[in-house]
Amino acid sequence: MTKEEAGEVMPSRVVLASLLSSTILRSILSDKVRDRNRLGKQRETHVVMPISAIIGSETRMGLPS
Repeated sequence: MTKEEAGEVMPSRVVLASLLSSTILRSILSDKVRDRNRLGKQRETHVVMPISAIIGSETRMGLPS
């Protein structure tokens, strides 16, 4: 793989990862709204954890290993 090819592959992976994470976040947030309407505050703490886990994994992915 040449440097040009590597340069083309990485941004698309980053875009794909950010699209995927924003889709996951959006589904979590919509679940959070739905659950709040139905169950009150019961599931709040269960929803906060996945968001921080996603942000943590996204930060690790963004760093060169």
